[in-house]
Amino acid sequence: MPKKDGPKSVTPELPPVLNPDGVRSVYCNNMEVTMGAMDTRLTFNEIIADQGKLSIERRAHIVTPNKHFHAMVKVLVDYAAKAQAQLDAMEKATEAKKP
Repeated sequence: MPKKDGPKSVTPELPPVLNPDGVRSVYCNNMEVTMGAMDTRLTFNEIIADQGKLSIERRAHIVTPNKHFHAMVKVLVDYAAKAQAQLDAMEKATEAKKP
């Protein structure tokens, strides 16, 4: 009797990312969040100080379902913790090399 193979691991092949609308990267240093019954709205702004005068320029506005927003927050919190651990390790290694 032939031996059955176990389940095979499949790595999905993702298609390349397309940018048909010409989406560009933008800088922001301020964010507003509002949540409704069905979706969360993220507004990204840039606060600019020029000659003692402040102005706020809107850079991006994203609307996403609340469940997706909560999933994004979870990913960002996890990423932030891992990135901070890497930065702390690099700083510790740099401090150890100082005379």
